[in-house]
Amino acid sequence: MKKRVCVVIHSRANYARIKEVLKLLQANNNCDLQIVVGASGLLFRFGNVAEIVENDGFKISRKVYAAIEGNEPVVMAKTTGLLLIELSQIFYDSSPDLVVTVADRHETLATAAAASYMNIPVCHTQGGEVT
Repeated sequence: MKKRVCVVIHSRANYARIKEVLKLLQANNNCDLQIVVGASGLLFRFGNVAEIVENDGFKISRKVYAAIEGNEPVVMAKTTGLLLIELSQIFYDSSPDLVVTVADRHETLATAAAASYMNIPVCHTQGGEVT
């Protein structure tokens, strides 16, 4: 039985960091790769990583439009809340066996929290430096 692995990408930097892993997962016959792109990853002014992902030959399973404009902490909190709502539904609908999240921004927190509440194991990579 194939394992459903959901990789959530929220920025161009996230994608660059996980692209080689996506290639390996896509080539693995025991894996059903689900790619979710959301937040600034869907905004043209930040490079529209969704288009780059598709041009690289990956299929995007779902897109999450949840980015709120602004740089204030309240904006990050609201975006995190919207992502938590939307990602919870996506995980409910797609039933992944594992959720992969990249880096250490507020979108990553929303991804990990949503998966955790849904009792789905989380793989968090490149979470920053420990000092």
